Amino acid sequence: MIVLTILKVIGGILLLFLLLILLLLAVVLFVPIRYASDGYKGEELTDYRIVFRADWLMKILRFKAVYTDNGLELLLKLFWITLMKSPEEDEPQEGSEDLREEDLEETDSPEDEAREETEILRETESMEKTELRMEAVQSDISKIEPENLETCREGNDQADSVLEKAEETGSDEDQIAEDIEESSDDIEPDKEKEPDGTSEQSPEQAPDSKKSNNRHIIEKTLLEKIKEQFTAFLGRIKDVVKKINIIREQINDPENQMAVRLLVKNVRYLIKHYKFRVLKGHFAYGSDDPANVGQVMMYLSILHPVYGRNFQIEPVFDRPVMKGDMYFKGHIRLIHLLVSIVELLLNKKIRLVVANHFKGDNDG
Repeated sequence: MIVLTILKVIGGILLLFLLLILLLLAVVLFVPIRYASDGYKGEELTDYRIVFRADWLMKILRFKAVYTDNGLELLLKLFWITLMKSPEEDEPQEGSEDLREEDLEETDSPEDEAREETEILRETESMEKTELRMEAVQSDISKIEPENLETCREGNDQADSVLEKAEETGSDEDQIAEDIEESSDDIEPDKEKEPDGTSEQSPEQAPDSKKSNNRHIIEKTLLEKIKEQFTAFLGRIKDVVKKINIIREQINDPENQMAVRLLVKNVRYLIKHYKFRVLKGHFAYGSDDPANVGQVMMYLSILHPVYGRNFQIEPVFDRPVMKGDMYFKGHIRLIHLLVSIVELLLNKKIRLVVANHFKGDNDG
């Protein structure tokens, strides 16, 4: 008897937990999430305000979002506990950034700061000038041929020897300049080597041969480019044809057609249950160009089944303007979303697409 009573107690506790879980699941699925929003837009660009509110289970869970020119503000509360709130800008504390009298006395005067800035500018300009000179010298050195460099080095060595001798003998500056010129005259620059093949051909035949070679090279490169472009174009056509055939096969597949029909059906089902219960508002749009206003009105007329008769649209043809106000509310039950998901996943094709999508995400 004791064992049976213990089993009954355990069974009753388990049954109670099961009933609590079922009750919680029913509350989540069947209790609607109510939402509402209102906003307006004035003629000025910064004159607008949008407020969105949502609550669940007799406002136990509340959410609010406000969007203005100052930014987006969010607030989420559970009972009286704030779960999420937009950070507010910290107000500056009094006296936190005030300077003491001693600090003010120790700070430099404006004249000293101006002098320091002028000195820094002069130093930077001198540095930039020296860098430019170094770059010019390096570019000149790079242009000199190695043979000429050797001759320049020999000349510099001879000039240095002449200067050393002049310092030893104590000669005048004019005599030193004459000695350097005599030493530089002794060094003769190397003659430019003539290119090979000029002795064999006359000066009249050389330009003709060069022109013919250039024409042959240009024609050859043009033909090669045309062939490459043509082969690439043929490859693109083949790829497009293959993709078209694959898409055609997928469209003609009866299983894919059934999956598309099922998807459209569930989208309509969700729109029917999640659309706005109340929608009111007024919108005015105008422009200097009447044709532009007509095009906008044409596009908005397509959405007339969505916003209905309670939402008025006013065209303005004499001035540019865009203003209005709007209010809508409705509710969402998660049971409808769960029914749609289950019905879609029962289809084999949709299940394979979802599995491949998640598999690709995991591989990435």
